Amino acid sequence: MFLNFNQLPMLAARRVVTGLVIAGYLFSISVEAKEVVFYAAPATNGVWFGSSPRPFTDGGKVGGLPAVIEAARAARSKLGPDSQATIYLRGGTYESSAPLVLTPEDSGLTIAAYRKEKPVISGGRKIMFRDGEAGVLDPESGFAWLPLEEEIVFDNTLFIPPVGSKNRAVQGELGLTFRPAPPLRIDHTFLYERLSTRAHALVFADRILREKVNYQFTRELSLRAIVDYALVTRDSTRSRVDPEHRWSIDLLLTYLVNPGTALYLGFRDGYENLAILPGTPPALYRTEDPTTPVGRQLFLKLSYLMQF
Repeated sequence: MFLNFNQLPMLAARRVVTGLVIAGYLFSISVEAKEVVFYAAPATNGVWFGSSPRPFTDGGKVGGLPAVIEAARAARSKLGPDSQATIYLRGGTYESSAPLVLTPEDSGLTIAAYRKEKPVISGGRKIMFRDGEAGVLDPESGFAWLPLEEEIVFDNTLFIPPVGSKNRAVQGELGLTFRPAPPLRIDHTFLYERLSTRAHALVFADRILREKVNYQFTRELSLRAIVDYALVTRDSTRSRVDPEHRWSIDLLLTYLVNPGTALYLGFRDGYENLAILPGTPPALYRTEDPTTPVGRQLFLKLSYLMQF
């Protein structure tokens, strides 16, 4: 359809042009409103959050990054399922006491660093010892000492500080879950434990990185893959912790015949920083790199539920 304005009266032509301009303006608004942008910056006991690149002056404070993600979800829910959202993180350290979990509803959500800044997401809290008592310094109480009643565990071993100990302990866990597609789930887990002296000299540190992938091919057939990497470092003059350096991979293919019967095909391979020291009898000693196989296994398993 073509409009010839020379054949229309002047008033009618103006109405047509005005209507087209308004329709185009409304259309552009509906398209642009499908995307929202937020900004976050670290704050004491929380996170600055707002729609300006300077949330610490133009925004407000929320409890943490989970609250920022919830706000982005709420904004997208008003715009529709095909909306997009971007959260730009300003530089600094974001303390998080709980894992950040992303679900299928977060498809279309982007979390990125603002320009060339370097944000860091850190889990856990600093634990110190005073006269053999574990506790933290609470900023909201004027850095008053708050005793901790929970046990402090390092590498599955309860750590009991000696009386008068000046050591400091940090323990944290960070987990991220992604669902890029309905049959695919990816879990990232990072565990960190560190014990140091009051002068920040290392006693020992334990780091574990775990990547887990699950894929559901059909209702009956699924595949799970887990890759673990662990590194323990220490000061041999302060700790007797074994300096382990290892990695492993686990694959499991499952076929569910029925709710009571399943067939499993699995493979596991692990490597550690061990070597054999010649002698009688031979002994093991620690090396730098995890290149020695310590457990390779291939198995086939049938599970059957018997009811009586």
